[in-house]
Amino acid sequence: MNTAKVYQDNDGNDCSIVQMVSRDPHWAANRIQEGEQALARVRELESALRDLLNDCINFDGGKLTDIFMENASRALKQKPGDLDGNRGSEYSEQDRTGT
Repeated sequence: MNTAKVYQDNDGNDCSIVQMVSRDPHWAANRIQEGEQALARVRELESALRDLLNDCINFDGGKLTDIFMENASRALKQKPGDLDGNRGSEYSEQDRTGT
């Protein structure tokens, strides 16, 4: 847990995440539940994306352009729930657009 980050409370005062949680446990519970819901949705969307990518690979005997096949294969190798913030940065403009 990163406790060095500075947050601001409802009054605009600087504080740590630990201070915010202790001052407003209901806020903390809400944020945790929102985070859990967001994570569940991300996992659901990742699963749907994997299904679509598999469908694309299998469609028409896998005769997609090489760049799309490579990107689909790379995406399918990702672990479900992988929330690495740098996830999209490994792809070049050509990877993203196919041009």
